[in-house]
Parts: sequence; C-alpha cells; structure tokens
Amino acid sequence: MGDLSIRRFTNYSGPIKEFLDLPAQARRLEGSEAEQERVYSEALLNPDNSFHRNSSSMCFLAYRAGTPVGRLTAFHNRLLTDYRAHVGLAGQFCCDDDLQAAKSLFGMAATWMEGQGLTLMRGPIDGDIWHRWRFMVRGFDTTPFPAEPRHPQYYPTLFVRCGFAPVRSYCTKTIADPWAQFERFGPAMHSNRQRGISFEDVARDGLNGLMPTLHDVYVNSMQELWSSTAAPIEEFTAVFKRHLEFLHPEFVILARDKNGGAVGLGLAVCAPQDTVNVLTVVALPSQAGMSLGQATVGELYRRGLEQGKKTFQHCMLDPFSPAQRWDHGEAEITREYALYERPM
Repeated sequence: MGDLSIRRFTNYSGPIKEFLDLPAQARRLEGSEAEQERVYSEALLNPDNSFHRNSSSMCFLAYRAGTPVGRLTAFHNRLLTDYRAHVGLAGQFCCDDDLQAAKSLFGMAATWMEGQGLTLMRGPIDGDIWHRWRFMVRGFDTTPFPAEPRHPQYYPTLFVRCGFAPVRSYCTKTIADPWAQFERFGPAMHSNRQRGISFEDVARDGLNGLMPTLHDVYVNSMQELWSSTAAPIEEFTAVFKRHLEFLHPEFVILARDKNGGAVGLGLAVCAPQDTVNVLTVVALPSQAGMSLGQATVGELYRRGLEQGKKTFQHCMLDPFSPAQRWDHGEAEITREYALYERPM
C-alpha cells in the first residue's frame, strides 16, 4: 500500500490546500458541492474566525506513498465543560477505508490533546455543535435532507476500530399521520395563543437587524444542552447566514411574547418539496412548562399542511428531547446517528 506518514500543522499553515481539497477528492464531489465543502472547512480554520478566541486546534494530514488519504482536526474548545473529564474534540474527519491511517491520525491527535491537559476525545464534532457533528449509522438508503450528516458508511466502523464507543444516539422520525399530529399540537397552540404568543417570519432582507435577537434566543436556549458551548455573536452570525444560504429553509419563525420579546424559534426545510423537515426548535428557559416548543412545531405544521405538504419529519432528535414524546409513539424512526468517545 505504500509508506504512511502524518503531517501536523496549525490552521492556515502547512499543507492547507491539500487538507481543504481532500473531502472533495475522496468523495468525488464536483462543482458547487465541492466548493461548498471547501468554503465550510476554510471558514472554520480561518485564524480570524472568532471561534478561535476560546479554542486551540491542530490539523493532521495522512499521506500514503505521498498521496493524501486522511485528515483530522483536534480541537480544545475551552468553553466546553464536562463533569467527567477534560474533553477534546475530533472533527473535520475524512479518511479512506484505511485503518492504519485512521489510527495514526487519532494517535497523533490524542498526543496533542494530552499536551493540552485533555483526557477524553469526543467526535465527530467540528469544534462545537454549531458546526458539523455526529455520524449517520442507519438510514443511508433514505433521501438526505439539508444539514443531515452524510458520509461513507464505513466511517462509524472505522471510529469503533480506532477505540471509540458510541455514547449518545440521535434519530429522525417520520410522522405517520401529519394531520393527526397537528391535532396533538392543538392544545399547546391554543394555550400559547391565550398567553399572547405570536409568530413572526424571519425575512432574509431584515436578518442583520435580528441577529442579536436570534443569538440571544439560541445561546440561552441551548446553554444546558450536552456538548453545547456559547458561540460568539460574530461566529453565530456567520454560521447562521451560511446555513440559510445552504439550507434554503421555507419556514423560519420567531416566537414573541405579548410584550414583543423573542422567546423561541423554529426552522424547517422542505426537501424534497413535499416534505417538511423540522430541524430546529428552541425556547428560552423562561418558557419551560409552557409547551412553546410544541406550539412552534404546530405552527410549522400549519404552514406546511396549508401548502399541501405530504410528509413531515422531526430531524436529529436528542435522546432526552421532549420532542421524542410528541408523536405518542406513532412515528417511525427512519434514520439514526451517533456521537463517540474514547479515552486518550
């Protein structure tokens, strides 16, 4: 197979072009898809990115007989806390089905992380959960929706063979009867209307003025979420706008209370066009017990059903999310995803 070697370098130094080009070459991406992949990685590694105010990173590129065959970035996100261990994050993973190369990448990443005082490696996470994270483990035969993890099917197996074990699972559910599900949201929608909750469309042409509000809602709603850290507003703005360009969401709605304060947000993408994929539902901690999440998804359903959408999916649900119970056990789990950990 040829000799294996690993090069390590800091972001935006060393063989950065080969590092950025590898995913498109390995997956044979072309045109806008290849460019989108490169722009994503380039933006995250840019040293001017505000993400790096609270994070250190080291990139690793594996060569076999002089040809790049794998890459990995090790992140020390100093905002990430965990009661069990000091956690390092393994992200931007791309590799041929080459166990020796993968083991070498993770071995060098572990050595760097140990030098940072870290004791546990978690992945795949590209620095934080505002960027790409998780592997798909079931559902490769389904039609992908925007923002869903898609990668070669051997990646999860390669992680396990490199000493990782799955520690958290996620799922996408396809709703059996959208109209029946909409009726289940009825009480939550009614009670929230009664207390003055209204929903505002987030228009792209007015997005700049809303970014501080959106940042406040997201960061404060997700502060207790496992593996979550607070993104600086500059990075949040860049990621959110980049996501909107990539996702082309049909529905982005901001929930406001009777005083006009922003208290929640919902986002759904229609792809294919007859399918509503509910990707994001967040509510401020002050709304706990008010069923605002259900009311927000109910509003997304109302809009989708009015437009004649046939299929509704609740996407990439956390195992402890209240949304797991909203379908009353009548939805079908059609895809599953996992996050992995290994000791140094």
